[in-house]
Amino acid sequence: MESSYGSFLFYFGGKQMKISRVLNNSCVIVLDDNEKELVLLGNGIGYAKRPKDTVDKTKVEKVFVLQEGQHVERFAELLERVPDGIVDLAEELIEMAHDWLGTELDESIHISLPDHIAGAVDNYKNDVVLHNTLLLEIKKFYEKEYRIGEAGLNLIEERLGIRMAEDEAGFIAMHFVNAQSNSENDQTRAVITLVDEMDRIISQYFGKKMAALDKNSLIYCRYMTHLKFFAQRVLTKTYFEENDVKPLNLTLRKYKEEYACSKKVCGFIEKKYNYEVNEDEVLYLTVHLVQIMNRKQQV
Repeated sequence: MESSYGSFLFYFGGKQMKISRVLNNSCVIVLDDNEKELVLLGNGIGYAKRPKDTVDKTKVEKVFVLQEGQHVERFAELLERVPDGIVDLAEELIEMAHDWLGTELDESIHISLPDHIAGAVDNYKNDVVLHNTLLLEIKKFYEKEYRIGEAGLNLIEERLGIRMAEDEAGFIAMHFVNAQSNSENDQTRAVITLVDEMDRIISQYFGKKMAALDKNSLIYCRYMTHLKFFAQRVLTKTYFEENDVKPLNLTLRKYKEEYACSKKVCGFIEKKYNYEVNEDEVLYLTVHLVQIMNRKQQV
């Protein structure tokens, strides 16, 4: 995705470009030689302008392509309800992400990200708190994207004077995850989804006891790592066999709650993912549940 004034010069050089549409005082659309619509952003670039007027190149701050007509219309609608400052902030973050990730991003992020940030700002001002249940997984599996999310929080604080919780960094990060199209990200998203499904079942089973755990503790990180590798085995149809866990069979069955929870998780996996979970897998998950639920116990 091209952006910045340098890219504008690359497209047009010394040509006089004519405006095809004025979206607002800070945004206009022009057509390139291939009749492709380019969105130009800049302070005052659309002020007192009409279609067929010449673009003032000195006011071009950012340029990007929206190849699908529906995206142009959605972006125009977005500008009617989202403040220019938030659009500018989102574009700065997109440009930063393009550099950090080193990959092309789907053009729809020019719409989805400012729309999301505007909604998040409204929620903040109205004391609406949204918790990100996938925050730990996002931090672990999407480190670069989470860093971009943190940069987004810093920009929001710098420009708007409000400091949002780290949950929002995770929400922003997922916009950049979803804007990347490759098989590796697709697989990682599938792993995160399954990890979240398993963790939800376990959290609902143990209730307040699970909610009280220190999510930053080493033992909890080991538990989440186990869920990650378990999910990978399910999705790749590979199987786990661990001789060291077999002698613990009778011992683990004494922990009826943990064993029953493990069986419930594995039953869900068998039903939804058509994956036959062996007893070693059930026992190994039980080990981790015993460890986090009974930290003073040794298994």
